[in-house]
Amino acid sequence: MDSITIGVLSILALLVLLGAGLPVAITMTLVGFLSYLIIAGFQPAMGMMGMIPFSSLAHDTFTVVPMFVLMGAIAFRGGLGEVIYRFARNWVGHYPGGLAIATVFGCAWFGAISGSSVACAATIGRIALPEMEKYGYKKSLAAGSVVAAGPLAAMIPPSILMVIYASLTETSVGKMLIAGIIPGVMTAIIYSITIYTLSVIKPVLGPPAARVSRMEKLISVKQNWGILVVFMVVVGGIYSGVCTSTEAGALGAAAALFVVVISKGFSLRFFKETLSDTAKTIGILFFIYVGAMFFSYQFGISRIPFIFADWLVKLELPPMLVLIFIMVMYLILGTFMDTLAMVVLTMPIIFPIVVALKFDPIWFGILVVQNCEIGMFTPPFGITLFAVQSVAPDLQAKELIAGIWPFLIAGVISLAILIYFPGIALFLPNLMK
Repeated sequence: MDSITIGVLSILALLVLLGAGLPVAITMTLVGFLSYLIIAGFQPAMGMMGMIPFSSLAHDTFTVVPMFVLMGAIAFRGGLGEVIYRFARNWVGHYPGGLAIATVFGCAWFGAISGSSVACAATIGRIALPEMEKYGYKKSLAAGSVVAAGPLAAMIPPSILMVIYASLTETSVGKMLIAGIIPGVMTAIIYSITIYTLSVIKPVLGPPAARVSRMEKLISVKQNWGILVVFMVVVGGIYSGVCTSTEAGALGAAAALFVVVISKGFSLRFFKETLSDTAKTIGILFFIYVGAMFFSYQFGISRIPFIFADWLVKLELPPMLVLIFIMVMYLILGTFMDTLAMVVLTMPIIFPIVVALKFDPIWFGILVVQNCEIGMFTPPFGITLFAVQSVAPDLQAKELIAGIWPFLIAGVISLAILIYFPGIALFLPNLMK
């Protein structure tokens, strides 16, 4: 068999093994190594086996990942989610659907100091769902708002998914992170408009909560000072160019720890659990990335991505039609594949096409992340569906699924706006030095 045939068979084998339930990292490593072995021979394959685990991770881009993960673990274990949700609830809870809107902005705000969609959905969901139940919210709207808003952490910096994309495509990490601010806020606003509209049309979905006093609102603002400091340290440091992404991540983790210590949430148990969470998450992320590199190497030697890109360019289709085709492909993949695995598996094939069609890599990265956001709450394998069900086991699957459809439509609308107006994603990065 020639290398192209082996490359195609490796893709089919990967899909079959993933469908059979084999872990993503193990599947990519196994299929990538065996394909490379068949194409290149024993000695080159063994050389690759010894080289990839170190060379793929010994990159300055990846030094930021542990810092962002640590910052998120500190925020999660330190109880900062309660402070954030209380702030959002005090300011918008008295509007129709206000508690669900508070959930959306609470997730967006918590995502700005955690970078983890799962942690975001689980943390805010644990606080918001009982509050919405107390005021008689329909379970579908309550669950849908948490499930859909959790993935906002993938767009709003610090985003680990964006760091991975930047590494795979050799794009500026700093510009990639900053590019997500306006699209993330825009998507949160679109979700909030969706909730408000549904609650006005059908008030039983999301009744207004009790209005709080002006003093309580001001107190909740004051309590968020530490979270604002963490966000400004990270985003301000990167945007101003005062520090690198890695330095901003380290300073952000230190600032988050300082906030927890000041708020008297620090203990030896907290410290141990935070480090344990960080180590586990980093191990999983890096294992998946190394597996993806094994698979990418066999892609390189089989030349499938470049052949496919050349073929697609020669068709002379309108570039926007090709882009829409890619977006639809990602929407479909998101229904049954982990988002990180989806990005690391597809970039070796898709990114040469993006380069050939002269699309801006930062803009395209934002579109990919928006697709990943939608994929995270799309049945049957949306990861935030499972995260929310883990903190609210009484929620039935049909209630979860019924609640996501308005947000799925809103997410696609947000994606369409980003496609039609690239400047939304590129405005802030273009101002950076």
